[in-house]
Amino acid sequence: MDESTTLHASVVAKVNGVNARIMFDSGAGSSYVCTSLLTQLGIKPLNVEKRAIEQIYGTITKQVETYPIAVKSNVVDGFTIDLNCINGEKENLTYLPNPQISNLKKRYNRL
Repeated sequence: MDESTTLHASVVAKVNGVNARIMFDSGAGSSYVCTSLLTQLGIKPLNVEKRAIEQIYGTITKQVETYPIAVKSNVVDGFTIDLNCINGEKENLTYLPNPQISNLKKRYNRL
């Protein structure tokens, strides 16, 4: 595999009853949800607040919307976690270019 590519840990689970791909980032200080899923779910923000968002290039302070999200495992019976997620303000948050992804998905059907 090309060393310049990355494969992020992800699962498909139910988010407020809708199947969605969830990407895990163990270094993140907050949870985010993409705008396309928010549109599909049709939910309103739980609240709007100012937050300091730490990024690779520094910290910014901005007003963010948070949404109540219930994630239910498709694999482990009875496992559910409730999160307050920030609107990631992107159509899709789990897409990161990886030219090998088609081959990886064929080799590892759980991806």
